[in-house]
Amino acid sequence: MKLRFALVSLFCVFIFASYAAATPFYFSIGGMNLVPTSKFKETNKPSLAFGFQLQDRSFCNLWYGVRFDFAKLDSLENVPIGTNYFSSYFLFSPELRYVFILSGKNSYDDTFYLFLQGLLNFSSISRKYEVDESNLGLGASGGLGLGFCFNLFKLCWAIEFDALYSSPNFILKSSKRPTLTNFNFGLTLGVRL
Repeated sequence: MKLRFALVSLFCVFIFASYAAATPFYFSIGGMNLVPTSKFKETNKPSLAFGFQLQDRSFCNLWYGVRFDFAKLDSLENVPIGTNYFSSYFLFSPELRYVFILSGKNSYDDTFYLFLQGLLNFSSISRKYEVDESNLGLGASGGLGLGFCFNLFKLCWAIEFDALYSSPNFILKSSKRPTLTNFNFGLTLGVRL
């Protein structure tokens, strides 16, 4: 099941990337701090995560793309031995952003921007020990961020800070699994392809 999920995700990336030559696509990579909340924080502590995204920015105020997030999760120190905590976190998320340009310019050069974003999350969140439940889930995330576009080495770049509230399995999950929620604070660096 995990292999099928990974293959579908890769297929979507290749289809999405095939249009990169014709539109202003950005590839971004960065790190995040994943902070568990509610039931998730009862067994897991905050973790560092890694992510990348592909975005089409051909419309001035409406950007869309896909995002991949991965984290290796750790348990809390005071969790009893043998507790089946969550050990890995993988999300594939179609993304939609509405962007507010904070400049009167007709270009993105040296421009700050704010954005609101919404994501549909396809998740695979594994436990430390195998159990009779599916790791797969369907959920959503929402948040906001601040970015800055600039030119360097004859390329267009963007650096962004974003904050998301995520519930990657609240729509669809195993009946034995709790709804997992977290805050995700990220910093990414992107370049126009």
